[in-house]
Amino acid sequence: MDASLLAGASPRPPVDATRALAERFVAVAGIRRLGGERDANHLIEGVDGRRYVLKIVAAPEAEQSIPLQIAALDHLAEQAPDLPVPRVVRTRAGASLVELAEGAAWLLTFHDGALLSDSAPSGATLAALGETAGRLTRALADFAHPALARPLEWDLAQADAARRWLDHITNAETRRLAATALDLPSTYQTLPRQAVHGDLNPFNVIVAPDGNVAALIDFGDLHRGTRAADLAVAAAYHVSDPGAVALIATYAEAAQLVPEEVAAIPGLIAARLGMTLAITARRAAERPMDAAYLLRNAASAVAGLRWLANGGAAQLEADLVGGAVAR
Repeated sequence: MDASLLAGASPRPPVDATRALAERFVAVAGIRRLGGERDANHLIEGVDGRRYVLKIVAAPEAEQSIPLQIAALDHLAEQAPDLPVPRVVRTRAGASLVELAEGAAWLLTFHDGALLSDSAPSGATLAALGETAGRLTRALADFAHPALARPLEWDLAQADAARRWLDHITNAETRRLAATALDLPSTYQTLPRQAVHGDLNPFNVIVAPDGNVAALIDFGDLHRGTRAADLAVAAAYHVSDPGAVALIATYAEAAQLVPEEVAAIPGLIAARLGMTLAITARRAAERPMDAAYLLRNAASAVAGLRWLANGGAAQLEADLVGGAVAR
């Protein structure tokens, strides 16, 4: 494969070269480009009638993150075969990854449904999200890989470090909300840690027509973090919704969280929302042409922090610690 196919941090090879790559995995009937922040993603229509996602990535993503994701997805396929996550598709020669001159390509199964971000989820859907995400946490409990320790700015442990980017937030009220939110709970360092998905935002959750979770996708932020991190992220974008408590309750039961973890959730949610605003504001300043895509979660993050600041945090804490969620 020619090195020119992978240019810069976001490779965009021509269609004929992409099709040739896909053909190394499956017989291709059709192909079209999908969106993506870091990767060149393509929807592949297979001759077998199935659909797949071809992901083409540049180095160093191909050196650490992709082997980590493949190992994690293979682990989940073995440990939790009923969990709705993508499956890694091997090449005709049995390889999970095709190495390119300046990166790599790999293929995943495609899951039909609508993005959670495109709907107003019902309480039942949020409860299903909590249960599914909690099962994911349980299935990842014994997963180990050297790349889990790689530096990751989205790790909740980096909340304080995100303060360096607050100046990129132009709105004064939003900047103040984010700054206050970046204080982690005092118990953070004592909370259990393990491999976590790291980014269960509404753009990484696919919902089936019946409201159940069709898939949890995009394991690009997989890392070793606090066990409750995935719950904090999943709940952050629905924190003011009446169904948020159901999401937290079903997750806590499925993941078998301890009371200390449940008690920390309001603070972890706030930290995630503050990080969302600081990190995406910095990225948008660096890449103004991609600002709309990068800031797609900003409005909901601001709304969530306003709700928490105006009594929501106390209400959520009372619902969780004083209610049936704590065990």
